[in-house]
Amino acid sequence: MVTKKPGPRRVEAWIYGVINPLEEALERESLDGRRRDPGYRWRTESLENLLPLRSYLSRAATVIMDELVSFHPSLVELEKKHDELLGRIKDAATTTFEALCESSEFQAFVTSRFAEVCEPKTMLQMVAEDVVNDEAASIDAVEGSYRHVWKESRKDLMKLREQSNYLPLRSALRDLEEEAERMRGQLLALRSQLSEEFDIPPASLYA
Repeated sequence: MVTKKPGPRRVEAWIYGVINPLEEALERESLDGRRRDPGYRWRTESLENLLPLRSYLSRAATVIMDELVSFHPSLVELEKKHDELLGRIKDAATTTFEALCESSEFQAFVTSRFAEVCEPKTMLQMVAEDVVNDEAASIDAVEGSYRHVWKESRKDLMKLREQSNYLPLRSALRDLEEEAERMRGQLLALRSQLSEEFDIPPASLYA
């Protein structure tokens, strides 16, 4: 931990450049957890809606975060825990996606319901991705018709998802929801402490 006391301009950069953007990102993540939508993308095996903590910051703000962490090393554990949770979610989403694609029951269901509203070459993967995300969002599809078929088929699709090793993903998303709220509280407490100690407003009117 750095022992030299920071000045108000430096603390202002911490609050406005790092703490506030991360607090807002964690709030969105807790809502994503409730929607059960990680934004999984099968082509890249990545998460679109959920990012490593520093990815929510500008390049300059990541430098400021390094300094903030040197004064408040407890944030190291917060970042580590957050990014480990994302790894769990990504791995679990990939497992569910692959289990769906390998399921003969899912294959037969998708072929019978979606053949006329999806690109045939990627139909199975597109529907499986949307089932993982609980969101009818495929772009390689006849949008209106696809969403209509999805809405009619959703109950059956969710049953098939439950049979495709979905429990670890559901558990990981619930853990993220809870941890994101806890982490937000930690950041808000730090902001309150810094704001009071250095007489800095918790948010800028000019941001």
